[in-house]
Amino acid sequence: MREEADRIQAELLLLDTVFSNPDLARLAMNPLMCALVCALNHARRGYVPGGRKELYSAALSMLLGRRDRERGMGSPESLSIGEGQQIALLQKIAYYLVVNGETETEQDTAIRLIRDVLPDMPSVAGPERAIGVLRYLLRRSGVLREPGAGLLDFIHRTFQDYLAAKEAVERRDFGLLARNAEDDQWHDVIRMAFGHASPIECALLLEKLLQRADARRPGRRSRQQRLTLLAASCLEHTVELDGSLRREVKRRTEELIPPGTMEDAEQLAKSGSVLLGLLPQNLASLNAETVPCVVRAASLVGGDLALHYLGKFSGHRLLSVRAELAAAWDRFDSEEYARTVLCDGFFIVDVKSVEQAMAAQYVSKDATFRLYGLAGETALGYLPVDHVRKLHLTHTEELDELHHKVADGQLGRFRALQELHLIGFGPSDCAELRGLGTLRRLSLAPREATGNIFKSSFLPQQLFYLDVGGSMVPTGLEMLTSLREVSLNGSCLTPDGWAALAAAAPLDRLNLRLNSVSEFMSHSRPVKALAVTMNVTGGPIELDVFREWEVTRQLIVHCSDDVRPDIFDNLNDRNDLYVEITGKNGTFVWGEPPLR
Repeated sequence: MREEADRIQAELLLLDTVFSNPDLARLAMNPLMCALVCALNHARRGYVPGGRKELYSAALSMLLGRRDRERGMGSPESLSIGEGQQIALLQKIAYYLVVNGETETEQDTAIRLIRDVLPDMPSVAGPERAIGVLRYLLRRSGVLREPGAGLLDFIHRTFQDYLAAKEAVERRDFGLLARNAEDDQWHDVIRMAFGHASPIECALLLEKLLQRADARRPGRRSRQQRLTLLAASCLEHTVELDGSLRREVKRRTEELIPPGTMEDAEQLAKSGSVLLGLLPQNLASLNAETVPCVVRAASLVGGDLALHYLGKFSGHRLLSVRAELAAAWDRFDSEEYARTVLCDGFFIVDVKSVEQAMAAQYVSKDATFRLYGLAGETALGYLPVDHVRKLHLTHTEELDELHHKVADGQLGRFRALQELHLIGFGPSDCAELRGLGTLRRLSLAPREATGNIFKSSFLPQQLFYLDVGGSMVPTGLEMLTSLREVSLNGSCLTPDGWAALAAAAPLDRLNLRLNSVSEFMSHSRPVKALAVTMNVTGGPIELDVFREWEVTRQLIVHCSDDVRPDIFDNLNDRNDLYVEITGKNGTFVWGEPPLR
């Protein structure tokens, strides 16, 4: 039991180490390199180097012969090539690949590179044995591989960049590094060059980067941002650096990060993955206006590291942040993003593909899933029916299939559905909703512009909230005995409609949309609702009618006209009623607000 507990503790410690170190995380994304990290962790008894240079140096040391020595394996090709000599040879190949913008090359090219350097390494072999040396490196170094006949590449791009950076520093090719600083493919090489360079060399390279950032050429602003961020990301790889240079880079970076507007965020995202390591890690230090901008920037960069960074925001309390996270789903692998980012908290997510629909099982159960158009029609059949609790469907005139799927009762499959919004659906589409035994909240907005009778007998009797949009007239509300809140267009209610509403069970709240005050005044009947909210767009409102609404204790009115000073005169006998009216000329209050 003790051994098992120790093993689990070691695993958790390694996971924490990986996810807190971007360089380790980058390696671990690749299955082969993940195995290497685990082996390195085991070989060092739970310790993995934190610095980038130390990490790759330790990994190379493990690959370049140490494992063979520890397993007692002999040397092939009758060669004995030390670790330092292997690195020197590999540097030449890596440097050639980077300078030529390649990730693989022909083995003949590598043989020529090795043949050129062997005269300076007599203890390894003569130039005539270049083929044997390459075969040794391919079979025993663990760093090179054959992706195809006659080809070779590095097992991971990271090792290529690390070794190329070492070669560039030894050659003092700082001008070459600076000239390629605007190419994303060189960024890791440049950063790792700072780890290999001396303090004087670091200062020289940093000055060249800043000079290039300040050069007056087309696209100056974008280039300044990209190179400033690159320079800032290089600082963590320096052991020692002139203080004035470090302060200058810090000053420039603080002007850019964190982004203060969405425009700034989108501009910074063009800097690529270099931005991710510079974005704030302490989320508590960000204000409410900044956090969504940071999320936008990271999501636009994309990639595995961005995914891991965005995972820090999962479950964030701000709606604006959750909206940004939901909007970014398209930019990542559907399942991985759902598992990492959308797994916790309330989200409103648009399901635009079958892949996203199938990944919905990993999205938080508090999420609302929105489907519309042709993509929504296709995705509906792939949503996990036991997982989705909140569903928002929008039907468009040009696409009738979603309409047919609802009318044919396909929603009945969603056994856990608690909240449903149907936009663009008519009363006839709702005949199959009665079977949704878990449904508590329903919103309906019909296609038709003018009145339709909506039969409440089509709905589950346990419904708690009902919002009837457009000009639909509900009947039979008295059958919905669990109903506690209703929203509808009060201007469209006929006397029969008001009679149905008055006969309904006592409501906690009634929300009325009015564009015809006169019809409301003439047709309305007292409704058993503790609170009433009215949005009035069709003329000045009169409050006399509410003298008879004996159950009502709170009335909130928003109107498009001025509020008359004598609006409350006829309510003197309703001391139990609290009224709040907001019009063009301000907000006016009557009575004491009810206790919550």
